[in-house]
Amino acid sequence: MTFSWQNIALELLRLSVWFLLLLILLGAAEKFFFAVKNKGVRTNYWQDMLYFFGNGLMFKLAIIPLMSVTALALSFLVPSSLQNWALNLPMSLRALLGLLVGDIAYYFVHRAMHQVPWLWGFHAVHHSAEKLDWLVSARAHPFEIVFTRWISFIVLYIVGLARPQTSGMADFPTLLILMAGVLWGFFCTCECTMALWSTGVAAGNPRISSLASC
Repeated sequence: MTFSWQNIALELLRLSVWFLLLLILLGAAEKFFFAVKNKGVRTNYWQDMLYFFGNGLMFKLAIIPLMSVTALALSFLVPSSLQNWALNLPMSLRALLGLLVGDIAYYFVHRAMHQVPWLWGFHAVHHSAEKLDWLVSARAHPFEIVFTRWISFIVLYIVGLARPQTSGMADFPTLLILMAGVLWGFFCTCECTMALWSTGVAAGNPRISSLASC
């Protein structure tokens, strides 16, 4: 990954497309299946837009290369036979196992963000929202974005369920795991009845942490 104005511009364009798609889909869900009557644009909505684009830009240009380098450096901790076995699994099965292992890893990282005082100082930014909607998921301190994604994906990389991005685009299971995690996060903070139903379905559901502070 090279840092250039062209790469930054392309990434901002990609994030803009994602933002519009999420706004249409989840915004519509909040409008027609609302859990709480929408009274217009909430306070700090525009600030959360900056979190969305800023953290999204940082993730692609900084965090992914960091995770790839670290995973390659630490891959010797796991026998190559295990990594080869995982990498030779059918893509669909590797993606499903990756989603399961990734969610378990994220659960423990998220729990640490609540229980370790100095980590809570960063995670408190996310919980500073007074009202929930889909965009609240983007409200996070940059350190939290780096720390949680780094730990969760390092586990997947080491055991071979995801492949580090050495050049070009990451493989399909890695992209699927990443996209599913991001979309699930936005859905869980969506202020609609379907998102309320999802409470308790997955370990990383932010509604659980907001209610139980676990």
